[in-house]
Amino acid sequence: MISVTKDVAREICQRQGLKAFLARLHHQPRTSYVITLEAINGQSGEEIAREATGGESKEQVLKALTQAASKLRQKLASRSARFRSSIAAGTTTSSLEALKAYSLAYEHASRGSFLESIPL
Repeated sequence: MISVTKDVAREICQRQGLKAFLARLHHQPRTSYVITLEAINGQSGEEIAREATGGESKEQVLKALTQAASKLRQKLASRSARFRSSIAAGTTTSSLEALKAYSLAYEHASRGSFLESIPL
C-alpha cells in the first residue's frame, strides 16, 4: 500500500479534476483500535464528512470499518456535495498554478468568453 499526505492527495485531486479523497487516521490506545475516515474536498481541502469507528481486535475493526464506510457514503449522499471540476482533461504541467490558469482560460473559452480567456 502506498500512503500519501493530505497535501499530496489534494494536489493530485487538483491536477486530475477529482472531487474528493478519503483520509484515514489510525490511533491505537493500549487495548483497542480507533480509525477515523474523513472525506476531504480535493479542491479546497475542507472536510466534507467524518466517521469514526473502532474495536478491541483487528477482526472487530474490519467489520466496524465496513459499517463506518457505509455511514460515510450515506453522509456524502445526503449532503449532495457539489464540486466544480474545471481542469481540462489530459492537460499536464509541472506548475500547478499554470494548470489552474489554463483551466480557467479553458472554462472561459468553452463558454464563448474568448476575450476573458486571453490574459490567462
